[in-house]
Amino acid sequence: MKKRPLLFYFIAIAFSVLAISFPLQVMWNYQIPLQKAHLSFSFLTTTNMALILAYSGLAYFSLNASRAIVALLPFSLALTLYNNYLVGSWAYDYSMQQTLTASALFATFSLFPFLPSYLKSLRNPKCRWWMVATRKPIEVPVRVSPTVGSRFHSFTVDMSSTGAFIETHGDHLDIGDEVDLRFSAQSVKPLQIKAQVVRKGANQREKQNEFGYGVQFSNLDTHQKKVLDKFLSTH
Repeated sequence: MKKRPLLFYFIAIAFSVLAISFPLQVMWNYQIPLQKAHLSFSFLTTTNMALILAYSGLAYFSLNASRAIVALLPFSLALTLYNNYLVGSWAYDYSMQQTLTASALFATFSLFPFLPSYLKSLRNPKCRWWMVATRKPIEVPVRVSPTVGSRFHSFTVDMSSTGAFIETHGDHLDIGDEVDLRFSAQSVKPLQIKAQVVRKGANQREKQNEFGYGVQFSNLDTHQKKVLDKFLSTH
């Protein structure tokens, strides 16, 4: 897999730092030694804990280019502004000016996930090219058993850890159809996988433009993943 854009790493790291900053601030303000770091959590409020969870979620969603970050971010911003207001109004560790400055900085940082290039990647799976498994040109026999319809035999044109393109000489399936696949090769034991048809037509990556089906593997268990990895590595 290719490397994802640095912006996704930057946002994920920034939210991770914000999440761990709460106990670190408590340790600094109250001189809690590292050996007793767990005591810092007793000083945190419910709002603080909610923000730690929210920032952790934002970091995870950014790293995985999930659209959930767009839904969670406004909630996190509102909760941050509320928390900073409480700290500036009633707490003794930070002044209102300091908390207002922190709120302004966080609000500005929250605009990053709404940059056009970032939003485009979240909304369009084709723009998340770094998350697409590399396809290998592999030609092996495959038996296709549709949930509805007749079984047929064919060959793969290429395969990856997430799917395959299967050449056919007739139109047997529709997009969305579920199938059971059985791949055969001399070097490894047969591989059986459930999949779903996600596209049909010519395989434009190949000069021959074979007609066939692009299938996405589904519900792979640990054993199937190991067998598939071995299958791909031997071809």
